[in-house]
This record gives sequence, structure tokens and C-alpha cells, in this order.
Amino acid sequence: MYQPTRRLRVSVALLGLCTLTFVALAQRSQPPVPPVTAPEAITPEHLFRFTPYAHTFDVVESPDEDERIVIRLGRKGDDPPVWVLEIGDLQRLYLVERDDGALVMTRMDLLTENRAVLYKPAVILLPSRLQASVRIEETGRAGVYDLQTGERVRTGTYSHRIADVGRVRFNAPIGVLRGYLLEHEHNLDMDLGMLKIELETGWTPTRGLVYLRQRSTMETLGLFGSTTIRSFILSERTPANTGRREPRRSS
Repeated sequence: MYQPTRRLRVSVALLGLCTLTFVALAQRSQPPVPPVTAPEAITPEHLFRFTPYAHTFDVVESPDEDERIVIRLGRKGDDPPVWVLEIGDLQRLYLVERDDGALVMTRMDLLTENRAVLYKPAVILLPSRLQASVRIEETGRAGVYDLQTGERVRTGTYSHRIADVGRVRFNAPIGVLRGYLLEHEHNLDMDLGMLKIELETGWTPTRGLVYLRQRSTMETLGLFGSTTIRSFILSERTPANTGRREPRRSS
């Protein structure tokens, strides 16, 4: 339905975190218009503001029987200021503004798997200057921890790449939204397996994050694994009153 024509490729390798099932739901409306011009240089503050919010997103693709999901942003700590982006009851992303203005992720919680991934150095989600000619590539160390006990269960390396940036028009339930589509590639390699994720994030100057699509494939010992696709598009500025997810209505 709202799937942009570009697909962000992200590879992340996580060991023993989950068994993923491939699901691709039928499209429900026209996808966003492809980029028509290269974006002028902008900074993360044009697209992301550190202000608490809770927005409702329509579920476009998911292995779960959900129709809507609430994405929330809240402050977690002060030294340095850490903000947490909650994607329903699926993930938590810990975000920090770097000295040069870049938006980076220091940690990702996988709530359904009871795991946390910590990155050193932090992963760049929005670079300090955002334009078509900018390509970001970085590598670092990553550790996987049990969310309940805090025990480290795996260590490994990661690589991250912002592959493309383009201006698009998102065909959202609340109307056409003009913004930017980022494509990332992220690899996290552990001892016995690899989780590959293709990720697309859509941003607008007035609403921040408006679109998210993630395609995850788990490989174990070099064998091709199963795949899950999830995508969400902004539908409301305030959340539903009944919890973080709204089940799909039966036909």
C-alpha cells in the first residue's frame, strides 16, 4: 500500500534471537511517488525533534494480526540526554544527538525476543548533513544482552551504511506527505548466525518519522533463513486509547 519504490537494504546479524516467518500482505493503495529530485542539504533537526509524542501508524505489512500500532518517543536519561523510540511492543530504539548534530542509536531492544543489542560506536540514523551525495559507512562492536538478567549472551561486529537518500511523496491515510526516504544497510555478525534487515525510513519536516519498513532475514551457520516483513505508515497524530496495538478486524 504505502511501500516506496525504493527498498532499503540493511543487514544485521543476531544470533539466536528469533525465528522469523515471511509474510507479505497485499497492497491496499498506491505507493509513494518515487523521488523526483535530489534533496538539498538539510540537518536532522529539520526532520526529528526531541519532543515527546505518541502517533498511530497503520500496519501495511506484518506477520501479526494487527491493524494499527502506536509509535512513541519519550525521554529516558539526562547525562547525556537519551530518548527512546518505542515501536509498539516490538522494539525500543535508544537515540542520542551527537555533538555534530547527527541522530544516532546506541541500543536496540528486541522486545519479543527479550534481547538488547548495544552498539559501539553508535549507529547513525540521520547524518549531520542529509543530501543525495552523502554516503555513510561505519563499523563497530555489538553485544547482545538478556533484557531480564542483563547477562551478555553474544558479542560480534556490525557494519552500517546509509545507501541512499531521496525526496518522495508518501500517500498516507492523512493525506500526501512530502518528505525524505532513507535506505540503510546494517550487518551484525555473531558467532553462529546473521540477521539481515532491509530498512526504509520516511521523514517529513513537520511530522518527523512517518514511514517505516523492515525486512528481516535470519541466517544460521551460513544457511538461508526465514524472512519477516513489517511496514507502517502514519495515520494519526495521537494514539488509540486502547493499548499499543489494535487487532485487525475480521472480514
